[in-house]
Amino acid sequence: MVPAGAVYPATQLNARGVYESTAAGVAVGTTFDEVVRAGTLSALAYQAMHRFASGSAAAFSLDAGRLRCLDPELDYLFKLTDRMGRTPRLYALGGTDSLSVVMATDPSAGHPRYAAGYSLAEAARQALLELVGQLQDHNLYTSADLPWFAQNPQPSFHASLPDERYDRAHSFQQACEGVFSAGGDLLYFNLTPADVMRDGWLIAGRVLIVNP
Repeated sequence: MVPAGAVYPATQLNARGVYESTAAGVAVGTTFDEVVRAGTLSALAYQAMHRFASGSAAAFSLDAGRLRCLDPELDYLFKLTDRMGRTPRLYALGGTDSLSVVMATDPSAGHPRYAAGYSLAEAARQALLELVGQLQDHNLYTSADLPWFAQNPQPSFHASLPDERYDRAHSFQQACEGVFSAGGDLLYFNLTPADVMRDGWLIAGRVLIVNP
């Protein structure tokens, strides 16, 4: 049995603050498969960021030039930051071999943004997209999304990511098996309001990682 406060941490069900108030693991889509996949990536990205901030996982510097060659959308996002006069830094977070998790930082953006993906380019693209949004609107994100990062704002960074890892690809099955092989589990909870569910065109859900 899972406490309701873990599923709805931003409500009175978690009034005592036992569970972190975060949107990690929450996803919205038009199909169950879409929501489960997006929610799983969100939960795994948050877990990787948590490990990094606590010092139990490494962060590897990413070469912007290599990233720009990997994906045209990444190149476009870097051009946007160039026009803004910003030079964001991207890091691949360690601690998992079953998917890619990237953190994007900039001194003027406050807390870093992060994302998971089945490839390094996918994760980097989403993390940089969120960072660009944060640079354009400083009120878009708050420290409540990363409550523990404020307590340890300068975790250690490591050497550059090895070249062979830039082109590594993963799958949803590998991401799930990474959790299962570590003795954990993934739980899905339907968050779709009753009136929206009756319309039948939109689904909301949350994926929680149960650690051993």
